[in-house]
Amino acid sequence: SLDDVIFDDHDKHIIAGKIIMELLGKIWLRLHRTTLKEGQSVSRSDDFSDSVTLVIEGRVDAYTIKPDGTRILEESILSQDILGESTFFKPGKIKIDAFVASEKAVFVKIPRKKIQQMVAENTFLKNMLAQRSLFRTNIRAITNSTTFQTLPLRLSKYLARSLILRKYDAGKLICSLDQPLEGIDIILAGEACYLIKNTAEKRFMLPPLPISSLTGDITLIGKKAVSVAELTANTEVSVAHIPFAVILNVSVAFPPLKERLNQYATEQQAQMMRALTQLNKS
Repeated sequence: SLDDVIFDDHDKHIIAGKIIMELLGKIWLRLHRTTLKEGQSVSRSDDFSDSVTLVIEGRVDAYTIKPDGTRILEESILSQDILGESTFFKPGKIKIDAFVASEKAVFVKIPRKKIQQMVAENTFLKNMLAQRSLFRTNIRAITNSTTFQTLPLRLSKYLARSLILRKYDAGKLICSLDQPLEGIDIILAGEACYLIKNTAEKRFMLPPLPISSLTGDITLIGKKAVSVAELTANTEVSVAHIPFAVILNVSVAFPPLKERLNQYATEQQAQMMRALTQLNKS
C-alpha cells in the first residue's frame, strides 16, 4: 500500500489566509464579521466580485458548476483560509458556488483596496495569493473532468499539486507518433485535433476534442506508451499535464480510476476507428 504521507492535505499557500488574518487585526475582524448557518451561500457563481473572503470559523464547501448545472465538490475551505483570490487578481464573475458546510461559519469579505494595500507592503503575501489561485485553477481542471470527479478530495489535491500547465501554439504537435508519452494531458482550452491517415495514406484532421478530454498515456502503460495518432493544436491550446508516476500513484490508491481510464481509452479508440472507417468509405 502507498504511504499516506504523499497524499497529505497540507498546502503551503494556505498560509495566505493566516497572514491576512494577522494583518487585519482582531478589532477589524470583529467589526466586519458575518455569521451564516449551514446551507447558506457565501458566494454564488456568476456574481461579480473583486474582494477576498476570509473564513474565520467553520467550513465552507466550494462547488464547480458543470454546463448542465450539476455541482461537483471542488474543495472544503476551513478556518484561516480564503476564497475569491482569483477575482482579486482579475475582477469578474465568480466561477464557484460556496455554501456553509458546518453548523455555522464566520467570515469577513475584505475589500479589494484593503488587500491591495497589504500586498503592496508584503511581496510574500502576493506570491502566496498567486499560488492559491493557481492551485485552485489546477483543482478545477481535475474536477471538470468526469473521469476524475469521484476521486476523494485528498487525491484531487495531490493531482492538483502535481499538475504542469502547458501551452501549444497553433500548428504545433502536442503528441507525435515517435515520441514516448510521459503521462496524461487534460485539454483545458483551444482546439486540439487528432490527425489520422486513410488507406490511401492521405491525412485527415478529426473534429476538435471537447474541453476536459484526456489524451496521452491513458491506459497507464508507462515508458513504452505512444500516441494512437498525432495530436496537433489547431488553435492555441492549453493542457494540464499529469506526470505518469503521479497518475499511477492515484490509480493504486483509488483502483476504480484505472478502470475508468481504460474505459475512456477504449471509447476513444472506437471513435477513431469509426472516423477512419468513414474516411475510407468516402
